Amino acid sequence: MKLIKLFEQFIVEASSNLSSAEKAFGAQGPQPQDKMRAIFLYNFTRYFEWPDYGDAYYKSLETPGLDSFTIYVVGNNPELVAELRSLTTGKLVGYSQLAIINSPAYDSKLWTQNYLKNDPQPAIPIPTDPPAIIYYCPGTAIVTNYQSLIVAETPGACTKGASINFQIVDDKLGFEYSQSAALAAGLETKTDFKPLATKLV
Repeated sequence: MKLIKLFEQFIVEASSNLSSAEKAFGAQGPQPQDKMRAIFLYNFTRYFEWPDYGDAYYKSLETPGLDSFTIYVVGNNPELVAELRSLTTGKLVGYSQLAIINSPAYDSKLWTQNYLKNDPQPAIPIPTDPPAIIYYCPGTAIVTNYQSLIVAETPGACTKGASINFQIVDDKLGFEYSQSAALAAGLETKTDFKPLATKLV
């Protein structure tokens, strides 16, 4: 009985030593950083209020989920793309299937075509710039897009329009967060998101 109490105490103490982000996104052990980036990017879908202008149309379809919510990796990181595809297979954001796309530099045509590929002539207009998460690998030029969550991994990225900037501190992945950039992009943040950031910009 005493051993059980000691074990319970150890669990409580270990949990209290985790950062807020680790509790929300999973404790970081020896797994590759790209796996953690993928987990963070996927979980960001849960913490923002995404525009729902497409939902009314797709709810009316016999086969819902033909559109896609895109996580767009800009830059050369095949390991991250592979992790994201493995993690998000069969997952939805609202009524939208998750699609992972990648290109060396930002390409709006690639992104829009991906969103509309299953329905090139929808019954009602779909905005040219659908909501998405766009992650810019280090060294890539940041292009902002309304109603998209811009994530980067470059010093000063939040001053260039990124809402989230990944940072590695003590071998752990964290992020700084700019609420003003998110609001400028038309995204509302859930109240439990800000405490997860290592720094507010």
